[in-house]
Parts: sequence; structure tokens; C-alpha cells
Amino acid sequence: MALIQRKDIFVGREKEIEIFRQALAAKFGTTAIGDESAEPMVLVFHGVAGIGKSEISKKLMTETLTNVYSKAIGVQIDLEETLFHTPESGTLQIRERIHSQYGVKFPVFDIAYAVYFAKAYPDLQLSTKSFALLGHSEILSEITGVIAKTPIIGWAPKIGKLLGTISKSSQEWWRTRGNELLQQISSLETHQIVKYFPAFIAEDLASHFKKTGLPVVIFIDTYEKIWGDSKDEPLQEAKDKWIVDLAKASTRTMFVITGRRPLTWEKRNSFWNSNRLIQHEVVELEPKFADDYMSQNHIPDAEIRDKIYKSSEGVPFYIDLSIDDFAILSIQERLRRLMISAERLRIFVHGFAGMSTHSILRPSNCCRRRDSGMMISINY
Repeated sequence: MALIQRKDIFVGREKEIEIFRQALAAKFGTTAIGDESAEPMVLVFHGVAGIGKSEISKKLMTETLTNVYSKAIGVQIDLEETLFHTPESGTLQIRERIHSQYGVKFPVFDIAYAVYFAKAYPDLQLSTKSFALLGHSEILSEITGVIAKTPIIGWAPKIGKLLGTISKSSQEWWRTRGNELLQQISSLETHQIVKYFPAFIAEDLASHFKKTGLPVVIFIDTYEKIWGDSKDEPLQEAKDKWIVDLAKASTRTMFVITGRRPLTWEKRNSFWNSNRLIQHEVVELEPKFADDYMSQNHIPDAEIRDKIYKSSEGVPFYIDLSIDDFAILSIQERLRRLMISAERLRIFVHGFAGMSTHSILRPSNCCRRRDSGMMISINY
């Protein structure tokens, strides 16, 4: 007997949706698109465990964002994944997700990452096997022959000679930005290059926005996970610095962050005022929405729904647990009744033991059996 499955239903949270819509309008509205003085925007939804922050984030990305901007770019990262805990892998993962889902190009980041990789692993020859980014980057794939066989110091002049053989878009980018970029970072140490990764990602996203006008929103879930078990504020600041730097450099990208407590970026830097860092506490689900949710999840009794809401204090996670418990209890009751019926059936069959078929089928016998309580109906 299968456990009743809860329906994946999103109810309520109208306030959070409206806050997100207003932030989108402020960031990407008609006036904002042409604003050369655009500023970073980070929207934070914080609240206790189980209050529904992750579900809100998914709703905003999969429905609200696309309803407002049908071709918007929205990607979600979860800091439960340790790949996002360092700038080297974190920025690369963001680049890969946006590129694979939306085809956005990252020439600035790709060149910088290629220089970093060549410096960090000097004994490895750059190839698609050792350096997967080669196969995912237009600019790198066009200059693979140079960067795979030439020391970094010789990349710029040799790439200059290749310009006639690469795409026009890559040619233009190299003349306007690429050559200068390579000259700037070639002499840097690996740890210095890594510090620029967030700014390079932001620059590429800003270029994409300038060309297409399509909003980019990065959703970051379970923010507290990047700190691990650390309670030391300076250590926490060091761990999430690359995300703060990425957000600060991203004038054309909006961030939506969910976590258990509000961020304290404004204490680190007065740059993060209330216009750039917007924080909202997610509280318990309103009674009418919780009641609707439980009604659609097989809790027909209003009194039981009210008791569940009060005992869970409106926290969605505990409401779900109560629904599961109710389903289990319901099934246990059905099993109890089934066992009682099975026992009655056993007694009923035992009562006919030794009787001939002719005797069993005689109406008088059936009546006597029924009168003596041996003939029962089986209810499941």
C-alpha cells in the first residue's frame, strides 16, 4: 500500500514575489536599461530553517522572472555544493552554467582563466583533455594552437598574427579588449589573477547585457554553507569575499540570495547601503494559504488542519512533516481495519469447515450462520 504523495504546490508568498518584481523593475526597467550609472543590486531573503526560502527562490526563478522577462537569464547555485566555496572553481561553475544554458560568451574570463591555468600547471600542455574550458570557449578554441604550444609571454604577438583566421567577433574583441587584457595579466601571479575572476565574469555579463538587453539574475541558495562551521567573522569574510566582489562588480546583473540570517556586508563596507543590499525576512505561511495547501494534500478535516497549523507555527517544513504523519496514521488505521476484516474472514471460513457444498448453499444454513454472527460483510 503506497504512501500518499504530497502535491508539489506553491501557495502564498505574495509579499516576497512583489518585492522581487519591484526589484526587477528598479534594476532592469526601461529607464534602468539605458542608465550608464547602474549600480549593483542584491536581494536577500532570510529566515529560519524550513520556512520555505529555497522554494521561494525556485518560484522566483522558474516563473516570476520569466513571466516578467520571457528571455531573461536566470541561474541557480546552491552553496551546499563545495565547488562554489572557492573563487577558482566558483566563478568557473557560474560561467559554465550560464554558457551551457544560454550560450553567453565569456571571452575576458576565458582568456584570464587560460593564463591562470597555464601558470598554475606549467607541466601540463593545454588541451581539451587537461583543460576542458578549451572545448567550451569560442575565443580559446580559435587560438588553441597558440596557447597550447607557446609560453604565455608569446601569446599576444602570435594571436595578433592569427586575427585573419578567426571570427570577426573575436577579431573585434581582441583589438578592443583582448590584447590589452592579456598584457595586463600575463605578469601577474596566480593568486593575483584569481582575485580578478569575479570582475571578469561581471564584465562579460555586462557586455552581454549591452548587446542583448536581457536581464541576468543569479540565485544563490543556502548562503550560510560557504562559511562552513566557522563562527569567526574575519574568517567568514575571507570565505565569501569572492561572492561579495562579484556582486559589487556586477552593475548589470542582479543577485537573489537566500540564507538563515541577514547579511552583514554593510558592516564590512559602507558601499552596501539599503538601495544596493535589500533584505527581507521570510516569516510563517499565512493561515489561509497553509489551509489551502493542506486541503490539497489530503487533509479534509478543518479541525485537523487548524491543529497542524498551530503545532507547526506556520513553518512549511513542519506542515509537510505533519501531512506525512497524518498519511501514515491514515494508512495504519486502514491496515488495522483490514487485519480485523481478515480475522473475521478467517472465522467465517472456519465456521464452514467440514460442511458439504450442498449444506453450505442451503438458504436455511446461510440464514442460521448469519444469525449467529458468523456471516459478516468485509469492509476495507
